[in-house]
This record gives sequence, C-alpha cells and structure tokens, in this order.
Amino acid sequence: MRRLWGLAASILCAAIGLYIVVAGIVAHGRLERADQFASVLGVPLAIVGIVLTVVFGVREMRASQAAKTQPVEPLPLPVGPNVVPMADDVERDIDRLRRALTVAYDRLFGVSAFVAEVGELLGNHAGSRIVSIWGDAGTGKTTMAFEIARQHATEAGFARVFGISVKFTHIGPLGVLEPTASRTQLEWRDLLVELAKQIAPAADINTANVEHLLPGLLPAVPCLIVIDNLETVPEGKVAVEYLIKRFAAGPHRFLLTTRESVAAAGGGRVNERRWHGPSEADAKDYARYLAQLGTRLNPSETDLDDVVRAAECTPLLIQIIVRYAAEKALTIREVLQRLRDIGGPLGRNLWQYCYSQSMDALAEGVGSEKVAARLMAVFCFVPAGRAVADGEFYAQSRIEDRELFLRAREIACRLTLVRALDGNKRFTVHSLLREHFCSGPGRRAAG
Repeated sequence: MRRLWGLAASILCAAIGLYIVVAGIVAHGRLERADQFASVLGVPLAIVGIVLTVVFGVREMRASQAAKTQPVEPLPLPVGPNVVPMADDVERDIDRLRRALTVAYDRLFGVSAFVAEVGELLGNHAGSRIVSIWGDAGTGKTTMAFEIARQHATEAGFARVFGISVKFTHIGPLGVLEPTASRTQLEWRDLLVELAKQIAPAADINTANVEHLLPGLLPAVPCLIVIDNLETVPEGKVAVEYLIKRFAAGPHRFLLTTRESVAAAGGGRVNERRWHGPSEADAKDYARYLAQLGTRLNPSETDLDDVVRAAECTPLLIQIIVRYAAEKALTIREVLQRLRDIGGPLGRNLWQYCYSQSMDALAEGVGSEKVAARLMAVFCFVPAGRAVADGEFYAQSRIEDRELFLRAREIACRLTLVRALDGNKRFTVHSLLREHFCSGPGRRAAG
C-alpha cells in the first residue's frame, strides 16, 4: 500500500511540474518576473516527478510479479461435525482398507497400465461417480481396487477412503476356504450399515434408516468408497441404482468390483472396465516369482508353462498351484490333477469359490436350472479351449426357444462364465470350469 501511495505522489509531482512548464511556454512574454521564475522551477520539479514515477513503477511491477510466484496458502477447511480434516487420514484409511479387503502381496505383475487407467477415471471429477471393475473369478479384481486406491486416492483429490468387502469366504493359497464372517447371507441394507459404522461409529444406524441417513454421514470433503465383490449381493442392481439416486451430486466416488457387468443397471452412469488378468508373459513371471519365494520347488520352464496354461493366466490359480506343490511336496503335474478333480478337496473348494455362486445366479436369471445346465453342457462335447460359433452353440444347447437361449447366453457372459470372442461370434469357457462342470453334477442336470 505504501508503494502505491509513493507512486501516486510521484505522478502528481511530475504532472504539476509539466503543467507549470507548459503554461510558461504558452504564456511566454506575458508573465511577470515571479511567474517566469516559477515556470523555470517547474522543470526540475517535473524531472524529479518523472524519475520517482519510474522508480516506484518498477518496484511495484517487481512486487506484483513476486506475489504471483509465491505459493498461496490454502484456505482452512470449515470446521463442523460433518467435516474431516485432510491430514494423515488417507494413509490410515488405506491400512484399514487392506484389512477389510484381505489383500496381501509383495509384487504385482502386468497391472501398471490398468491401475493407471482406472486411477485416471477416478481423478476425473467431471466423469462418472461410479467406476466398476469386472472380470473372471480369481483374476485379481480386489487387488486391483486396493492398488488403485493406494496409488491414486491422494492425487485424485480424495481426503478419505472407506471400503468394505461382501465376500463370505476367502480361499487361501493352499486352496482352503476360510470364512470371512459368520454370516451366510447379506442384504444391501446390511452392507450399508457396515459402511455407515465405518464412517461414523457412534451414529445410530440400522437397516430401517441407513439408506436415508448414509449420504449425510459422509464427510463434506471428497471421499472414495470401495465396495468389493458386489456380485454376491442378490440386490446388486438395486445397489447400483441406490448409489446413482442418493449420490447424484456431491464430491464422492465409488469403486466397485464384480464378476458381473453392472453397466446396464447404471443406465450409462457407470464407467466400467473389464480386467482380463495379466498376459501370458506376466503370468509366467508371477509363477516363477512365487516358486522362488522361500520354496524349494525349482520348477522347469515346462512346468511354468503348464501352470500358466492350466490357470489360463488367472493369478489365484497360479498361486494355488505353485504354493500347493511346494507345501505338499508334489510335482506340478500332480497338483494339476488334484485341481481338476471336483471330487477332491482342492477341486471342490475351487468350484465352490470360483463358479458355484455364478452358476446359481445363471439359473436364477433364466428361471430354470435345467436351461442353465444345458447352456454350459455344450462345452462338454468340444475339446478344452475350443470356441463354438453362435449357430453351433444354439443347436447343441437343446434350448428350443431362441430368445431364451440368447437371454441365458447374455447372462452367462455377464457373469464371466462364458467368454465371447470375435465380436460375439464365437464363445468359450475356462478349461477348469469345463472340467469341473462336465465331471460333476452339472452335466447330469442338463438331462
């Protein structure tokens, strides 16, 4: 402010001096001696004023430029019962998220591009509020969601991270099913209550009021909410519709993982990305890494190729095969035999964890267990890994109603039981799913 006053005074001084000089020149010869003397004094007064104007002007310009380059102190967040400070909360939230999703890994292989892509989607606050990752069982969707939150939550502008998993069971590295909770059924409102208790532990929340109260419990700062394994909730579509309706405005974003596509339920307001798993090269590197990680397995390159081929690059299956062989002192070939045997404990657990629930959802979706079984039984009559064309698929299914067949195929593809190739012209299934279904009760159910 002082610099501005000095600049104004110098300009005024220069103006007065110039006025006196000009007036003297115009009225030359008509002025009294005193007036002529004053006119002469106006010259140095104008010079001094001009010099001071330049000096103060340069100083003001430099001060203004320096102010632009200095960092601006952020405004403090408003203080209130619904506002959480942006301190170390994200780091603590990420630790809690790791436990909630039961993820544990030292290294990841072939995921960097996908993690960066989804992280960018979450950081686009003009984009969809719901981002969904979907894909086959065991491909690492939960790990992807956690890694995306860990790497990108802060840079995407989120001040808090909350997350819950809807998994009822977890399958360990030796293929043992481990219950994650004592419940055997979960409804959408129960899930919301768990989330609400995480956000506001002291809040009086129950299934009757949670849908209405949950949006008001979230902090005013941007939050990232991770909901893992949403496909196990019978009201999955209702869940997406609820998130769209209740969180149509505001700074919060949701990251979902599911085996079933939910884009249709979102009506164009869900940004969905399918995760197919790592490439063959990355899958082989992962198998080699696991074998070298505190084991004496020492598999050959052929063994590693067999692991990747049998697992079809699925990280969960690769982990189970390698760890099971190391722990049980078995060869890779012996483990693969147990993996394919649905009558044994390893095969049975994998069927239950990876496929059983999706098969139930398929039967429920078409309204007939027999129709679902007939659709999947087509692959029992073709070699493992071979795809069938649309016409052959329909003819071999023995489903008389073409529309019912198309509906069943659509649901099976959404559930990742069936894989569509070449623009939905050919179809195939995972070789392990084929082995389990065709050697188990599924083929008999087809009639």
